[in-house]
Amino acid sequence: MVCVRWMVGFIAVLCLLISPNSFNPLKLTLENVSASAADLQGGEQWGTTMLPVEGELAPDFELLDESGELRHLSEWQGHWVVLYFYPKDFTSGCTIEARRFQKDLPKYNAIDAEIIGISADSVTSHREFCDSEGLKFPLLSDPGGEVSTRYGSWLGE
Repeated sequence: MVCVRWMVGFIAVLCLLISPNSFNPLKLTLENVSASAADLQGGEQWGTTMLPVEGELAPDFELLDESGELRHLSEWQGHWVVLYFYPKDFTSGCTIEARRFQKDLPKYNAIDAEIIGISADSVTSHREFCDSEGLKFPLLSDPGGEVSTRYGSWLGE
């Protein structure tokens, strides 16, 4: 199961929770929690992008992490996954968000959940951000916004 949550403050963030059902592919379940996205449902358009449709396969991807290693969403199948999209490393809102995920990481680990962040920043920026903030979860680089677009999170430039 994947829950899509739009959190609104200074930024719009797409956050997905993927269940560890080893018998079924990763599937999407949509839950909208913010006022600005409250009327959106899966399959509807957000800007120029169609949102993921509830019950469909979560789009797999391959992106480089902060250490330059190629990662795929499917490698985490069998675990809970919190996949969150954010605009930019080192900005105030994104830094607060990452710090909170890091602070709560033991709670996620206790239930066998993985935290994964995705933004358009470079591998080098992600490595510096992880080092600066002591982040112990992967940040994936999506420089062209292709994965973010497939998940309905790309805000563009």
